[in-house]
Amino acid sequence: MDYATLSILFLLIGLVILVGEFFIPSGGFLAILTIICFVISVWSAWKAWGNTSPVIWSIYLASIIVIIPAVLSGMIYLLPRTKFGRRVILDAPTSEDVVPYTEKQLQLEELIGKRGKTKTQMMPGGIVVIEGARIHAQSEGLSIDAEEEVVVIGIDGNRLVVRLYQETSSKEGEENNESSEQDLLANNPPEEPFDF
Repeated sequence: MDYATLSILFLLIGLVILVGEFFIPSGGFLAILTIICFVISVWSAWKAWGNTSPVIWSIYLASIIVIIPAVLSGMIYLLPRTKFGRRVILDAPTSEDVVPYTEKQLQLEELIGKRGKTKTQMMPGGIVVIEGARIHAQSEGLSIDAEEEVVVIGIDGNRLVVRLYQETSSKEGEENNESSEQDLLANNPPEEPFDF
């Protein structure tokens, strides 16, 4: 066999193995064989046409530069359209798949500020009952006993974030007490300065 025939033969073998690489999981073994075939093909073409016919050598190199990316892009285009490709490649989620998550987020956002009761102990995650619905929730990090009244203060992913209702009202009461003490001091300053 002459070098010209070898160059064409190894180019075709390399392209067949390259196509096989898309369908056969080989861990890169077929890719290495493909590269070896292309190197042998280019070497054989150089031996056949490199010194004697530089025009044919240039055409051969240009065709390899075009053919290899064309085969790669053709396989990337065709693979998802084959029966095997549809099994291997997952489909992108449709809008129907995504909408329930968005609707769930909107439903959870409507519950912010509402009160409910813990069904299970929150350590910090658990179940709360708000407006008759059992919903996964988590506390701010503190443990909350079962059957405690809680208020929804936010959302974390697909869970409600809750806090003890008494804790919320006592914090507001403390803030009111502090502000009333400050108002009292502002309106009635001490008559004599403190003597230390």
